[in-house]
Order: sequence, then C-alpha cells, then structure tokens
Amino acid sequence: MKRIFLTFVFVLSVLQLVKSGPWYLYTSTYVYNGLVSAEVLNSNSDLSAPQKEAARNALLDPYNSDFGFLGLQVADILSEATYSYNCHAYAWHLTEGYSNKVWINNTDGSINMNGCYISNNNIDSYWSSNNGYFIECIESQAEKIHYYCGDHSAIKSNVSGKYESKWGDYPVVRHSPTQVPTGYLSSYRRYYKKISPPTITGTSNLICSSSNTTFNFSNKPSQAQWAYSSNINAPTESGNQVSFSGKSGLDYLGWIGLQINEHVYFKKDVWVGKPWISYISGTDAPTLGTTEYYRVYAMEEGLSEPNWSTWSISPYYPWSMWDWPASLSCEFTFFYLGHHRVDVSIQNRCGSNVNSGYYTSLWVGNRSPVAAYPNPVSDILNIEIKQQANSQSQSITDEKPFKSAFTYDIRLYDGQGNLLRHVTTKGGTVEFNVNNLPNGIYYLHVYDGVNSTPEVQQILVER
Repeated sequence: MKRIFLTFVFVLSVLQLVKSGPWYLYTSTYVYNGLVSAEVLNSNSDLSAPQKEAARNALLDPYNSDFGFLGLQVADILSEATYSYNCHAYAWHLTEGYSNKVWINNTDGSINMNGCYISNNNIDSYWSSNNGYFIECIESQAEKIHYYCGDHSAIKSNVSGKYESKWGDYPVVRHSPTQVPTGYLSSYRRYYKKISPPTITGTSNLICSSSNTTFNFSNKPSQAQWAYSSNINAPTESGNQVSFSGKSGLDYLGWIGLQINEHVYFKKDVWVGKPWISYISGTDAPTLGTTEYYRVYAMEEGLSEPNWSTWSISPYYPWSMWDWPASLSCEFTFFYLGHHRVDVSIQNRCGSNVNSGYYTSLWVGNRSPVAAYPNPVSDILNIEIKQQANSQSQSITDEKPFKSAFTYDIRLYDGQGNLLRHVTTKGGTVEFNVNNLPNGIYYLHVYDGVNSTPEVQQILVER
C-alpha cells in the first residue's frame, strides 16, 4: 500500500493518523534478496498510544463509514496500528523472517490504467526477477496474494478461508478474500507460492543459427513454459536439457527463461549469432618508433564464449605487428610517419563479425630530429635536420664522449622500392623537387651515419 492513501479508502482526519508533510525520514536502503529497494523509516516516531487505540476502534466500529460494513471482530485484529511498515512489507518481507521494518511501494511511479497498476516494478521483483522465489499459482496453493488493481498484498492465514494483511497505517487484520476496504478492489487478485529457484546452466552462452546450444536445467515448475527472445527459435526439451538455435541474420543480444502466465522468470542472457565489434582501444596518435598495444572489444564481451581476432595494418612493415588472436589484442611498432589504418575482424563459433570492414585510423607523429614538410606535398619537399641532431654526443669504449657532425644520407623511394631522389648533408635543410612525380605515397629514408636502420617517413604527393 502506498504511503499516501486515497481519501475514499482511509478517511480518518479526526484521528490525525495520516500525517501531512515530511513526518518520516529515510535512514538507509534495504535490499531484500538483491531484488527490491525499500525505504527504511526513522523509528524515533510513530503513532501515539491514543492514535493506535483510535485506529483499532475504527476497524471494529459497526457505524464507521469506511470499515463498519466489513464486520470485523476483535479476534481479527492481529497487531497494533503503526506507520513503520505497510502491507507489501508485511506480506513479502516481514513474514519471510526479516525483522527490520520497511515501507515498500507497489511501484516507483503512480501510473494506473482503469484503476489497475500497469507497473509493479518494486514488488513484482519477488516473482519476475532472475532471482525471484515466488511463482504464480492457483488460490488453493497460494502463500501470498496480490490485489493487483488495489495496490495491496496479503498472506494466506492458517485459519481456513482467511488472509492476513496490514491496512496502511492500521493494524494487521485477518479477513476473508473480499473482506477488505473498497479501494483494494478485491475482485482482482493473483496468487503466488514460494519455490526452489530453477537453474539454467550451460558450457556456452552463444546460440548459433546453424547448430543447437544445449542448457541443463533443474527445479522447473510443471506449469512453466520456455520463453525466449524474438531472435531465437522454439526449443526442444529432453529430460533435464533444453536446446535452442538462433534465427539467421538476427545477430544480437537475446535471452531465455521460464514463463508462467504473463510473467517470465529466471531470465538468462545469451548472445545470438555472429559477433559485433564495439570498439578498438589504444592510442590514435602514436609516436614514430614506438610500440603500442591495441585490443578489440565485442558487444557480447563477457557474455559469449571467447572470440578470435585477425589484425592488419597499412602501411605494413616487416616485424611491425605481433598479434594474440585468442586475447583479441595486437601490438604495432610504427616505422612510418603519417596516416595508418588498422583493420580487425573477429570470429566466433557462428561466423565473422557482422559489421565487417571495421577499422580505426591513426596518425603517427614524429619526435625525430628529421622533419619533412609540407606533407602532403605538391612540388618542393623540405627535409630539415634540426640543430640538436648535428651535435649529438656518443659514448665509446673508454667512456670519453666525442662530437662529430653526422653525414645524413637521405633517399626517396616509391612503393615499388625504386630510388627516386638522393642527397647527403651535414645538416640544415635540403629540398627534393617532386613536381614531376605522380600522386601517391612515397617513402623517405634517412640514414644518420650511425644506425644501420633508416628512419622511414611516409610522404604523400598530392595535387
């Protein structure tokens, strides 16, 4: 029952039981069985003794306009009046062995349609969640009762034909199914019983369209039917196993579960079909000569069985790539300046990633003393040997430093390895005239006279 009552249900202003304003304080949040958050009320204040007595007398007064027609007897009053807990807390929480008193609203919103709440997103967690303990049943099997149009909950009494429920701020009352305030709409009831939670387990959460994935289950209620998302075909069941296959072309997140009436219980998330690439992690601005780590992530990360990755990089240079397909990762060493493209695909048991052609673009920067500009270039390419490069110190075996002006050997190659331009210099800036070269990618090799491996920069000729 909600904390704010409808006036046609509980009209007791003369007794001042329903206080206005912030008369209670939230002190913490309680979660029952990991499912339902409930407001824990400050216990420093409650109804006074005269108010509690007045509430009890109102329930028994045959002339009371709200309760007199119900014909309640003294033996039907099972507790004193209090606003420290409500009907839902009594039915689903306190009678399950928990002692802390809470106030659980039927729904976080007050949305109703024709008097019936279309969302019970607090208390229905007890019966529709993956970890729910209650399933819908017939009245003769019921332990709990939900007045689903009247925002009220009750339990089955030990007295035959009777329920027990708390009426808002009023006491806990023993009553027949229809012997309740008018606002509870007693004709609209559903019944629930506690069960041992079913389990659904398997070696894989991946379901393909080309083959079946089999799950083991236990404690399946006899009235339960298998439920599944729209991208999964109807299953086949044999003994304590059930097998599912996916629908072709519907590659995305799915679920399987058990359904009783309109409620689906114990949902298990699965991935259906081929993988989807979500993103690639790693820097998009590496530095020339560095080695960087990249990793591809799939949308079904952590849900499906492991995927397998295939990587490539352009431009490619021997010994520039080390990949680990099973861990979906790769390392690249960057030998060229400028634009690079890293392509990746992933596969699972169902096939290759749906979003094929997935790649990420990188721009390799330069901390080298050699700068080539402009890039792209249309006519004159400047190659500058910065001053600090021309006066570097090196250590020899006697650890005495010597300084020498290096001789730089600078060469420009096309993509087929043909030498197109060549110059040597001690420093400063030299020029290559490229105005007669076709548009395309070329490679500038710079030897510093010390290292046997050149520094390679990618040059784009473009007009």
